[in-house]
Order: sequence, then C-alpha cells, then structure tokens
Amino acid sequence: MRRQTDSRPDSGRSEVRDHIKNNTIMWLSEYNLGGLRMDMIPYIRNIKADGNPANDLPDGYSMIAEINKTISEIYPRKKTITEDMHSLESITLNTKNGGLGYGSQWDAEFVHPVRKTPIKQDDIDHDMNAVASTLLHRYNHAFERIVYTESHDEVANR
Repeated sequence: MRRQTDSRPDSGRSEVRDHIKNNTIMWLSEYNLGGLRMDMIPYIRNIKADGNPANDLPDGYSMIAEINKTISEIYPRKKTITEDMHSLESITLNTKNGGLGYGSQWDAEFVHPVRKTPIKQDDIDHDMNAVASTLLHRYNHAFERIVYTESHDEVANR
C-alpha cells in the first residue's frame, strides 16, 4: 500500500522517481561533481521524519536506494552523503543488503557530547567517557559518518 501526503511528491510515480534520479545523475555527469549531499532524507522515507516504522514511506525508501545504487554503478568513485539525524546503520548499508547505500551520513550523536565538554568549568563535570564513546562510534565501516561541531542546524536551533 502506497502512502503519501499532499505536501510532498509521490515517490511511487515513475515520473517523480525518474525526475529526481535524472537530476542527481545530471549534477554528477554534466557538472562533474565528486558527489552529492542530500538534505533531510527522513522526509522522503518517512511521513513525519520521526523514525517510527509505522510512518515509513516504502516508495520513498526504495527511490533513494535506487538512486544511490545507480550512482554507485555508473560512478563508483563518487559519493553520496546525507543529513539524516536518526543515526541508523541502514542509511549507509549497501543497497544489496537492504540499505539506502549512502557513502556516509552526518553523525548527530557527535556534536553534542563534544560541544558540552569544553564549556564545563570544573573538570569533574567533563564527561570524557561520552567524548571517547562518540569519537569511537561507527556505523558499518569507519568512514561512514561525517562529524562536525557546528552546522546550519546547530546555529539556527541554538
């Protein structure tokens, strides 16, 4: 059963899928980009972008996987990165194994422990275990995450 909302394109329609896929290929081929960063894909794969499987949009999920699979087949050296703040291993899992096939994802679990620690005045309040844990975290492979201490979202949302 296809689910959609009125506020987003219907990822189940071939015209929509082809348009979005052809645009990604155009940017990589005609402008010779080394890769693409895709913003907030949770809204493509989930009605509320909340990670609740009951709100999943299978057509959106399969469209993203199809795009990443096509990119990896045509341009194996070009990478796709996503801003998906749910820290799911399936985001960077290969499409052959049921994942979305992104080369890496923003790691929202990194920024907060790393930013909190140096602003604490007393050493006793520095949670070095949290910092060590976030530094050592990985998804399926070591290079599948983008770590940052500031982004447009962090600045806008304080």
